Amino acid sequence: MKQIDERGNACPIPVVHTKKALESMDGETKLIVLVDNEPAVQNVTRFAEGKNCEVKSEKISDHGRELYTSR
Repeated sequence: MKQIDERGNACPIPVVHTKKALESMDGETKLIVLVDNEPAVQNVTRFAEGKNCEVKSEKISDHGRELYTSR
């Protein structure tokens, strides 16, 4: 499992970092992306689904959400 913290980053930065993280996953099957704004949730979800990843989203607080992507 790999995790990246994108809280505080506005789009497209979370998407760019998610792309790099997915490309660098070596044998790992789960990536957790932490974000804190709804546009990032939507954009990262759309990007990951476009890469044939399964995406699950979980609100962890009023200031953050975890996105789980699986290959």
